[in-house]
Amino acid sequence: MTTYYSATGLIAPPTMLVDAPPLVAPSAGGRQMLDMTGLGEVVVGAGKSKNVDFAVHSHIFTRGLFNCFAVCAVWEKEGGSFKKGFLAHISMPKHSFFKTSLASIPKDAFVACSVGAGLWGAEIAQILEDHVPAANVWIYTRPNNDDHVGFGIDRGGRFGETLGKG
Repeated sequence: MTTYYSATGLIAPPTMLVDAPPLVAPSAGGRQMLDMTGLGEVVVGAGKSKNVDFAVHSHIFTRGLFNCFAVCAVWEKEGGSFKKGFLAHISMPKHSFFKTSLASIPKDAFVACSVGAGLWGAEIAQILEDHVPAANVWIYTRPNNDDHVGFGIDRGGRFGETLGKG
């Protein structure tokens, strides 16, 4: 079953890992922030995507989500780190780019998706669940939609927001 998390910005959440869903869905709480330490790979703009080699990069992220959403995937875990990752910055679930992007994600990958408040969470989850097991999917709802909010994932499977333009 897909795991949902709504960030309110009020109370810091426990660390959430894409491959360790909680037994009980987490209650709404604070933003989970992506650790931007190390060399990151960035995806700039809607309709763009990248694969990442986590032997080289510590994380992958995008910024300026506004009404867009980000789909992050990781796979090939060795020890505590994933070897491969992917991120797509997508404007809407019905856009052909979303389904085309899924071809870059293996069927056994773990996926974290950041959506804006009130935007498409269930619809996106259904599309993702047709590609990877529902137990491998997180839907993370951001508390606001603006051009200063981004999202990403690191080699350990920790996903979260990025704040600030740049």
